[in-house]
Amino acid sequence: MNLLDYIRDKIRFLCFFAFFLLFLFCFLRITGYPAAYALLFLSLAAGLTLLYGGIDYCHKKTFFDHLLLQLNQLDKPYLIGEIMEKSPCLTDRLYRQVIRVSNRSVIESIHTLEKEKQEYREYIESWIHEVKAPLTSINLMCANQLSAQEEEGHFARKLLQETEAIENAVEQALYYARSDEVYRDFLITPCSLNDIVKESVTRCRRLLTACHMKVELHIPVSCTVYCDGIWLVFILSQLLRNSAQYKKGDCGNITITAKERPMQVLLSVRDEGTGIPDNELSRIFEKGFTGSNGRKTKSSTGMGLYLSKKLCQKLGLSIRAHSCEGVFTEILLEIPREENLPRFNGPDSGRQIFQNCKAEES
Repeated sequence: MNLLDYIRDKIRFLCFFAFFLLFLFCFLRITGYPAAYALLFLSLAAGLTLLYGGIDYCHKKTFFDHLLLQLNQLDKPYLIGEIMEKSPCLTDRLYRQVIRVSNRSVIESIHTLEKEKQEYREYIESWIHEVKAPLTSINLMCANQLSAQEEEGHFARKLLQETEAIENAVEQALYYARSDEVYRDFLITPCSLNDIVKESVTRCRRLLTACHMKVELHIPVSCTVYCDGIWLVFILSQLLRNSAQYKKGDCGNITITAKERPMQVLLSVRDEGTGIPDNELSRIFEKGFTGSNGRKTKSSTGMGLYLSKKLCQKLGLSIRAHSCEGVFTEILLEIPREENLPRFNGPDSGRQIFQNCKAEES
């Protein structure tokens, strides 16, 4: 709020006041008052009016500047009506009442949508768990056939590879459904980075074997990080699958290296695959982006790196990529070495503020 806006808002009053002063001056002259006395009286009236206007402007500017500051600090701006301070001005109080009534309607609608979203999420999760059960049974049956005749063993290995791909797609759907509410599902504990990396490699072993990918690990045995081991295994498995999918030639190498720093561990997943063009590197973490390499293979969904980036942000990890087309691709993860939990603004925060304000009113 600036002075020019305030003057424009009061333009009708100023025009009326100017006309009133002109009328008063004419009246005083007609009734016999000297011009000097009349001008002195009008000047005094104008001065008092300007003083009142200045005080009113300062008061309103302070009020609205503070209100805008509160608005910018709110995670949910639609709650501004619930924390607005009461104003002595009648119009401000009426506007506050209108905003509060309107915002309550908005908050109730948001709560309804959140409830529907939660129900849908729970259904998706239950469906995914139901699908994973028969997939596990298929894996066990195939594993039992591997020791049979060569032809049947080959068929079982191919079937296991396909079921692993289905499992990965189902798991992506599960983590995508949970990604907006990570704070309810994750558990930060000290974890052995070496064990986490080995678990992710084991999870992708059939795909890596089928693609003739060699994996080299350079991770200190004593390296410990603070994270959710299950979520980090999923993130690393997505990076390994990408490396296998975009290999160069009939085979390839993947090198996983960990460098310990005072506050964090820098984990590198580097492959010698097709690489990423420079004009596409900044977009590889976008949802559904497959790039020129993905269009060639026609099997990429663009969800693996997107989910990895999203989960890293939720867990307080840093992820970035370096690449040289036709030479290598390297994904870097920065993982905390100390217990430094990320803070979440859960969906219940807005509801709590709303309920507190209603309790204060009652």
